[in-house]
Amino acid sequence: MHCFKPIVLAEYIHYYDLSTQESRPETGWLLGSCVVLMAFLNVVIMHYASVGCQRIGMRVRTACCSLVYRKLLKLSQTSLGQTAAGQLVNLLSNDVQRFDMAANFLHYAWIMPIQAVIAFYIMYRSVGYAAIAGMLAITLESIPLQGYMSRLQGKWRYHIALRTDNRVKLMNEITTGVQVIKMYAWEKPFEKVIELARRLEIDVVRKTSYIRGVSVAIMVFTERVTLYLTIITYVLLGNRLTGDVVFSMAQLFNTVQLYMSIFYPMAISSYAEADVSIKRLEKFLLLEENTDIAVANEQTISDIEKKGTVRIVKVNASWLPNPIVDTLMNINLDIAPGTLCCVVGNVGSGKSSLLQLLLRELPLNAGRVDIGGSISYASQESWLFVSSVRNNILFGRPYIKNRYKDVVKVCALERDFEQFPHGDKTLVGERGVSLSGGQRARINLARAVYADADIYLLDDPLSAVDTHVGKHLFHECFKKYLKDKTRILVTHQLQFLKEADIIVIINNGRIEKICTYSELSKTELGSLNQENAKENEKENIQEDHRERVQSVTSVRRERLQSVTSVGVSSDIAKYTDYFRNNLFSKSRF
Repeated sequence: MHCFKPIVLAEYIHYYDLSTQESRPETGWLLGSCVVLMAFLNVVIMHYASVGCQRIGMRVRTACCSLVYRKLLKLSQTSLGQTAAGQLVNLLSNDVQRFDMAANFLHYAWIMPIQAVIAFYIMYRSVGYAAIAGMLAITLESIPLQGYMSRLQGKWRYHIALRTDNRVKLMNEITTGVQVIKMYAWEKPFEKVIELARRLEIDVVRKTSYIRGVSVAIMVFTERVTLYLTIITYVLLGNRLTGDVVFSMAQLFNTVQLYMSIFYPMAISSYAEADVSIKRLEKFLLLEENTDIAVANEQTISDIEKKGTVRIVKVNASWLPNPIVDTLMNINLDIAPGTLCCVVGNVGSGKSSLLQLLLRELPLNAGRVDIGGSISYASQESWLFVSSVRNNILFGRPYIKNRYKDVVKVCALERDFEQFPHGDKTLVGERGVSLSGGQRARINLARAVYADADIYLLDDPLSAVDTHVGKHLFHECFKKYLKDKTRILVTHQLQFLKEADIIVIINNGRIEKICTYSELSKTELGSLNQENAKENEKENIQEDHRERVQSVTSVRRERLQSVTSVGVSSDIAKYTDYFRNNLFSKSRF
C-alpha cells in the first residue's frame, strides 16, 4: 500500500498540469479520493498488524515469566546458590521485555527486501537510471552501516545486563541489612559502593546510547540525501524536472527510508537484544532441578500403601558434583510409619542435610531413598511472606475451621493472637520483621503442621522458643496432635530424647548410632550434653549481643533527640564529643 501511494499521488499532481479541455473534474475527485483512502487503509492495516505483533510479544513475555517462576520452584539448593536475586529481578523486568520489541520489528527483516525491490521498480519507471543512485546510497547506508551498529547494540546489551544484575543484587543485600547499616552509621561507605556499581553500569549504557543516537541521526538524514542524489542525477541526465516527479519521489523515498533505514535496523537491534535475553534465560532454565518425589516413590517403594515409610539405603550425597568428601556418607535408615525420630549431633554434623536429602534437595551420588506419602517441612530459618498471619499458616490451602483452631492451639499461638491488634488477620511485615523470633518460628511450624502430610520434617523448631513453650510444642504438637504421623525432629534439646521412639546420632556426615534413649551410654549422653551446653552458651552470647545492640541503639536515639531539641551550639558540640568518645567505642563488641 505504501509503494502504490506515490503512483496515485504523481497522477493526481499531473492532473493539475493538464489544460482545462484535457482534464475532467471527475478524474480529479477520483484521484484525490484514492490518495485519502489509501492513507486511511494504510493506517488501519498497520495498526491492526502492530496490535497483533504486540499480542504475540506479550504472550511470549508472559510465558517466559511463568516458565522462570516454575523453574525457580524446582531448583536444587546447589542451583539456588548460583542464582542471585538481582539476576532474577533483571530477567523478569528487563530481559523479557526484549520479546515485546522483537515481536514488533522482527518481521521487517524479511519485508524490507520485498519493499525495496517494488520501490526500485516503481522508481525506475518514473526517473529511469537516476533511481540507481538513490537506491544504491540508501542500501549501502542501511544494510552494512546500520546493520553493524544494530549488532553492536545487542553486544553492549549483554554487558549492561551483567552489570545490572550486579547492581540489583547489591541493592537487594543492602536493603535486607539496612538496619545494621543504619545502626553502625555505614551509610557513606555503602553509598560509595552503590555509586561505583551504578557508574560502571552507566558507562556501558552511555556507549549504547551514543550508538543509538548516531543510528537515529542517520535515519533522519537518509531520506533527504537519497532524494537529493536521485533528483540531481535525473536532471544531469537531461530530463525536465516537474512537480509530479519530485513529490512522488519524495513520497517513495519516505517509504523506502521507513523500511530500510528505520524498521530494518530496529529489527536487527531487537533481534540481537532478544538473542542475548534468550541465552540468559536458557542458562537459567538449564540449571539443575530437584528429582520429582512422587515419581520416585511410585518406582521404588513396593509397599506404597504404608504411608509414612522412610527408607534410606547406602546413600552418599553431596552438594557439589565431584566432592573430595561427601556431605553424607553411607547413610542407612529405616523409619516405620508413626515413629517419632529425634536426630541429634554436633553443629555442622549433617542433621539438616539429612532432611534436605529426604526433600530431594541434596543430590544423591549413590544409594536409594524411598519415601511413602507426602512430606511437610518446617525449616530452621523461619520464612514468612507479606500477608496476614492466617494466610501465612494456610499457605494457599482451604480454611478448615476446626483443624485451624487445633493447629493454632498446639503451636501455642492463641495468646499471641490475643495480643495482635487484629488477631490472626494482622499483617506480617516483609520477612516477618514485625514479629519476634519465637512468633515467626511458631507460625512457620503451624504452616507445616496444617499441611496434613504423612511425614513431617522438623528442623530444630524448638531452638527459637522459650523452655515452657518448647515443652508445650513437644508434648501437645509432636506427641499428641501428630501421634499417628512419621516425625523426624532435629533438635539440641536433649531433655526430650526420653520420649522419642528412636534416636539417630550423626557425626561428620555419618550415622554413628541408631538406638533408643535407654540404649545410650553415659559417655554418649555426656558428649551430647557438652555440645548442647556449648550451643546454649553461643546462643546466650548472641542474645546478649542483640540486647546490647538494642540498648546502644536506644541510647543513641534518645541522645540524638535531645541534641535536636537543644539549640545552643556548645551543647551540640558537647553531645557530639560524647558520641565520638563513648558510644561508638562501646558499640564495637
